[in-house]
Amino acid sequence: MLIMILKMLAIIAIHIVITLILWKLFKKNTKMTIGIKILIGVIFGLCAVFSNYFNVNYGQSLLNIRDLSPLVSGLFFDPISGIIAGVIGGVHRFIIGAFFGIGAYTHVACSIATILAGINAAFLSHFIFTGRTPKSIFSFFMGAVTEVVHMYLILITHNDDIINALNVVKNDSLPMILFTSLGLMLTSIVIQIYSREFFNPFKIKDKKDVGITRKFRALVFISCIAALTGNYMFTYQLQTKATDELANIFVNNNVLYELIEIQGYETMFSNIITLSLLYILISILVERLIINNIHTVNKSLNKITNGNLDEKVSVYSSSEFAELSDDINTMVDSLKGYIEDEKRRNEQELLLSKSIQSSTLPKNFNFERNDFDLYASMSPTKEVGGDFYDFFFVAPNKLALVMADVSGKGFPAALFMMRAKTTIRTIAEQGLSPSEILTQANITMCEGNDDNMFVTVWLGIIDLTTGIMNCANGGHEYPIIKSGDGKYSLYKDKHSFLLGFRPKTKYKEYELTLKKGDAIFLYTDGAPDAENAQEEPYGLDRLMLVLNDNRDDSSMEILKKVKENIFDFSKDSEQFDDITMLGFKYLG
Repeated sequence: MLIMILKMLAIIAIHIVITLILWKLFKKNTKMTIGIKILIGVIFGLCAVFSNYFNVNYGQSLLNIRDLSPLVSGLFFDPISGIIAGVIGGVHRFIIGAFFGIGAYTHVACSIATILAGINAAFLSHFIFTGRTPKSIFSFFMGAVTEVVHMYLILITHNDDIINALNVVKNDSLPMILFTSLGLMLTSIVIQIYSREFFNPFKIKDKKDVGITRKFRALVFISCIAALTGNYMFTYQLQTKATDELANIFVNNNVLYELIEIQGYETMFSNIITLSLLYILISILVERLIINNIHTVNKSLNKITNGNLDEKVSVYSSSEFAELSDDINTMVDSLKGYIEDEKRRNEQELLLSKSIQSSTLPKNFNFERNDFDLYASMSPTKEVGGDFYDFFFVAPNKLALVMADVSGKGFPAALFMMRAKTTIRTIAEQGLSPSEILTQANITMCEGNDDNMFVTVWLGIIDLTTGIMNCANGGHEYPIIKSGDGKYSLYKDKHSFLLGFRPKTKYKEYELTLKKGDAIFLYTDGAPDAENAQEEPYGLDRLMLVLNDNRDDSSMEILKKVKENIFDFSKDSEQFDDITMLGFKYLG
């Protein structure tokens, strides 16, 4: 017994090594062409042939696991390979039995069983697993059913010598079923480990991680086993009772008991085969009628959730799936309506925001004075931001210049911008200094600011009679200043904290003295941060280059050329922030 077990395990090990080599060479890294499928079928067919010569003595029979070769070839590689391997192994078994007397007694049953093993593996691979690697438990079950068919064929092909056939089945059935099942299961485990797809079949998984196919097959399998066991026990009790009654009539009780035993084996084998076919049939029907339709619905739902609202669920194979498809399509149509309504509301909000932003910005640049030149512009993005500029007189000869950038986009930013602009102008008109204006404006902006919005502000007030400008910077961009006939350069002024966050912030102030011909260029970060298609920022260097190339032009001409240069640079990229600029020249 021990020697038989060791020899069978050794044959299984050799078979697994050959399988793993072929898997690594062809299945894992190479597309399965028809030539490769035939080659694999021939190789496993030769494995089945060699199995006929590497038999293991057990009792009065020779054992082998020839059926394992077409099973592995069909289940783990390709249906065509399984059929080829089964035919080669089966035909060879018939020839050596019919013409050379090797295993002649069972050659018909063994030949048919090997061919059926290949066909059955091909059928399961195509209709049940659809190219996937079968799991270990199913592989064990498939190996057992294959050998049950094998043993049943021995009984039904020897009706004229049923007693000897029974002895062969009694001797061979357990080891043949066990080792073929074990070999197929171990092959499955090795391939799954190599492919990193192995999972412990006995590990308890969360319900959400277990597919409905696996649950259903498990329930059907358990039901079939329960039905088989119950039917066999019931039949066994009836046969035992009938045998006891007939024993008093027949003279040769040994023959009677052998006949009853044969009937018991036939009943058990036929029940296993019938329930296996029923299990396969139910699995195919569930796969076709339910699982495939669920996958189709899920594919459409994935497209819908990824934004394709024109996708339609079209599964009408049954009233339930038709109702599900119609419900999903109706829901998507409703969702599209809600989106369209929201889009229209957003467009209306966008128009209102643009109207607020545009209406609050001063556009009259004709001052009927010859002591300064001023021009400003604002190019809003598609989604309105909160940039604003402002200029106004706080005294007959004192002009205030403001450049600011509010956080956020859309209607809230537009409202906060209007509030900030009104607050700064109202406080500035009281005749306060820039630092005092920003200090008080910050206190006001912090009040009721539940959305934690903020604004960066540069504020300068110039005395047009002297050219002295007092300035304060609340977290805004550095101004760019040109002195006399020189060039524009970045002026790194004293920065204070932005407005709207800390009500107790004190703002620093500094003084500039402008002479005739001096100029200031103010801007928001939308100008230097504008990007091209390669996501390269426009930058301050390009900005100052355009300013210096046109430094003798009027403020209006300078701003127009800067804007043209920025838009030409970023023409292949969408503008993501407002571009706001103000140019001021002191003419004395």
